[in-house]
Amino acid sequence: MKNLIRSFFAVIGLSIVTISAHAQSCSALNSQSSQRSAMYQPRLSFEVTGQKGFRTYFYTAPTEQCKQKSLFLIPKDSIIAYEEIRISNQTWISVMYVRNDGSTVEGWMKKKDFKQTGKIGF
Repeated sequence: MKNLIRSFFAVIGLSIVTISAHAQSCSALNSQSSQRSAMYQPRLSFEVTGQKGFRTYFYTAPTEQCKQKSLFLIPKDSIIAYEEIRISNQTWISVMYVRNDGSTVEGWMKKKDFKQTGKIGF
């Protein structure tokens, strides 16, 4: 029974360490990506493309494991793009979305899910 309890707590501890390491790796990758990305000057505006029911997700860093499952945009939503980076045959854009209430959401998104609609600034 003692071994079973120790094993249980070891698994719980390992799970916590794994979650923590995952969060750190997304944060570190985000910082590294921003240092290596190409900035858009002026900023660009994009609109989500796709059929009704399509969703494109926000990521805390430009990699699949950093997906934010509860944050997404739908077709016709517009964003402001700041920079882009190409990693493993995927082009990612660093974006800001302004909600109807004026609050903002920032993160990385897959460029292939958007079409450019204009420029912002000079």
